[in-house]
Amino acid sequence: MSLVTADPHAFAFSRLQRLTRTSPVKYAWLVAQILSIAALSPFWAAQTLIFGAPRPSWSLSVAVRVRALRWISSILASTGLPGSRRLDDDPKPDALRRTTLLRVPPFAMSRLRKGFAYEMASLAKVTSTSVPSFVYTRDRSGLPTGEDQQVVLFAHGGAYVVGAATEDQTGAAICFGLLEHANVAAVVSVDYRLTTSEPFPAALLDALSVYTALVEQHGIKPSQIVLSGDSAGGHLMLSLARLLRDERLAPSPRGLVLFSPGWLDLRPEHEGAGSLTRNYHSDILPRGLGGYARSLFLRGLPLEALDSPYVCPNAGPADSFADFPPTMLISGDAECLRDDIRQLAAKMEKCSVAVSLHEYKDIIHDFCTWTWMKERVPALRDVGRWLAAL
Repeated sequence: MSLVTADPHAFAFSRLQRLTRTSPVKYAWLVAQILSIAALSPFWAAQTLIFGAPRPSWSLSVAVRVRALRWISSILASTGLPGSRRLDDDPKPDALRRTTLLRVPPFAMSRLRKGFAYEMASLAKVTSTSVPSFVYTRDRSGLPTGEDQQVVLFAHGGAYVVGAATEDQTGAAICFGLLEHANVAAVVSVDYRLTTSEPFPAALLDALSVYTALVEQHGIKPSQIVLSGDSAGGHLMLSLARLLRDERLAPSPRGLVLFSPGWLDLRPEHEGAGSLTRNYHSDILPRGLGGYARSLFLRGLPLEALDSPYVCPNAGPADSFADFPPTMLISGDAECLRDDIRQLAAKMEKCSVAVSLHEYKDIIHDFCTWTWMKERVPALRDVGRWLAAL
């Protein structure tokens, strides 16, 4: 069986990565490049004033911020990305100002049938482990006890190579936003393993461990749980919903809410297609990050894995979304992943899934994580209304 090797585009910045291999050099480079934004911002502003913003409705401020975010993302990609915190180290109590820690035991691998997750975990040499997650509530009260209270199980974005579930990360803006604008009792954010430490499906096993712990140990009914995630976290929650359906390890959740879900089609022939190229200048995603992150995600997996809907949801057979829970998709028509998300909605619809696509005009990837985006609050209110009707 052929294994997936390094993506040819993954090391577009390999020379720079070698130069910045040691931590002191890497972080000095990162600081210098991020500080350079101050010098580049007037240039980007002048460029926008002369040639116009990538989207006519954008203000000068939005145009410069989007360009700066794409610059920062490309810097992180070019230097190999700094790792996140060690997941076996619990955060200090003073770091948990608005959340509580929930650490769950590993899911018993013996319960997995010999399907995709079991086979890929064996090939990638990963197993389940104790998983930390963070419970977001309005009053730090922990998990709810009422049977009619909705709980959101959330997975942060970051291309599987960066980010965390803690309240100081960008994904926390969605967790707090759901509490503010939707009638949910708690948001449980999974601090899953990134591919910089262990390849896929380690993250999927982590999400499975938290879901089954909520149901089997904490008395949360599947009918109370809504799966949610942004960007790569959306991909993770799609995979979790599929695993629960295929292996019947626990009843399926009430629904899914996915914010700009990514990683919908990683096949080489799909690279650069449609909005991936057309919307490059109106989005925050850099070209360099995709190859680097994809290479880490796929390492150790067989080439055939690219045809699996667990890896590439849009590449699965026509009936691959049969019996999926109701799903809400949130995206922007200015983002690179716009066409992929539209295709995901179409595939779900063909499988008779109750899918609702909310696409916002002139809006970037994962916009609900940025509090300065004025469309963020209306989108979160739309989520609240959808959840109330679920």
